[in-house]
Amino acid sequence: MSYDDKIFTEIKNVFLNKFNDCCILYQKTTLKIGFDRGEDARWFEKNIIRRKKDSSVISKASLNPLKRIITDYKFEYSFKVKDKDKLIKLLNER
Repeated sequence: MSYDDKIFTEIKNVFLNKFNDCCILYQKTTLKIGFDRGEDARWFEKNIIRRKKDSSVISKASLNPLKRIITDYKFEYSFKVKDKDKLIKLLNER
């Protein structure tokens, strides 16, 4: 298992423990997360994606709904992880 795969596995496990219904994919350098519940999506957007100061991720806006990868979920976000430890800490604060 490569270093990047280990990081993804660690992040994926935190997401699956903290959110009721989500799916997370790893595509090269970008992570994609899908949420079914609006409450989970709003929390993630407010506390992770839109966080300006000391952000742990770089948001990759996916404005074209036809390019959605995670089609079984209502809300989808794409992002690159800048600081894995900080992202995991923020997710664990949920």
